[in-house]
Amino acid sequence: MLVNTKAGQPTMLDHKVIARVLDAVPRVYSYNQIAGLCRIEPSTLRKWLYRGKKDHLENKESIFAEFFLAFFQKKAECAEELLTDMRSDKDNFKSTSFLLERAYKKDFGATNDDQRKFYDLIASKMAKAGVQLDDYDTFMEDADLLQGEEYDVRKEA
Repeated sequence: MLVNTKAGQPTMLDHKVIARVLDAVPRVYSYNQIAGLCRIEPSTLRKWLYRGKKDHLENKESIFAEFFLAFFQKKAECAEELLTDMRSDKDNFKSTSFLLERAYKKDFGATNDDQRKFYDLIASKMAKAGVQLDDYDTFMEDADLLQGEEYDVRKEA
């Protein structure tokens, strides 16, 4: 059994919550809607995933790492199902490709130039502040998890 040894308020993340989240993934796809169905804040969902990714990369066994791996496995299974449907049902090609482009933007969607500009702005500010970015791609993935679905760079400029 995984035990939370960190000081502070205990996490709400447990195996029941993980099961609810994994059940919601194929029904609604988006982080905000998954969180809504599970009655948690979207920012909480993203923080759990971010912490899980961090723990996983550090080879720490935690409920967060377990959740991170299970969540992205479920998302991959959903993408595989959509691709199978797309290949077998030509009548629904447009609607299925629309879902893939929106739910899996990094893999099937067009690059969002405004979002890229926003991340570049953050990276340059961090560099000026002396924060070292070892891996730009990892930074981009982490920014996606923490920042959310979309961001308007014009608010920052």
